[in-house]
Amino acid sequence: DVIWQETNRFNQIIDDLLAYARLSSSRGEEALSMVDLNQVARRVQARNSFAIAQSQARIQVADLPALPAYASRMEQLFQNLILNAIKFTPPERQPEIRIGIKEEKDSFIFSVTDNGIGIEKESQKQIFGLFQRLPAAEAYEGNGLGLSICKKIVEQHNGKIWVKSEGKDKGATFSFSLPKEAEGNGERKREE
Repeated sequence: DVIWQETNRFNQIIDDLLAYARLSSSRGEEALSMVDLNQVARRVQARNSFAIAQSQARIQVADLPALPAYASRMEQLFQNLILNAIKFTPPERQPEIRIGIKEEKDSFIFSVTDNGIGIEKESQKQIFGLFQRLPAAEAYEGNGLGLSICKKIVEQHNGKIWVKSEGKDKGATFSFSLPKEAEGNGERKREE
């Protein structure tokens, strides 16, 4: 049983490392297109319906816009944030997740708010680093790659990602900005 669990954990680390490496090296493999983020949120919830049902998570999604993006990367971004919100909610508590949107002049600000274990202020800056596991999260499964992947995706779309939490056991809000227009969006041009 322990061997099976460790094999699954190791496989998840490999899958996440491969996903991160693909994000770091991909050039033109997927076309930038108008992506309806409402559809993305629905697909992510459908794909993860077992985890959502098992945790009895309640997920509220605001009316999200369509914007120029890489569809598969948007799905990965939303999936990582939703599954983190579920994973880092104590088992005796029903996860409550709200996905919100705020429109600004040139960008949209998205937020994923949960009622989970929260994040101490001193840990909030480092949480997006590779293999970062916070002390309060040690009791939960994970490898510290999910939020690094989120950061990479948001940066590839010329956005920013950040977290706010009032501290331990106070939940967290992960926010990210994405440009409204294609000229401010997509892979940054690389020097050849």
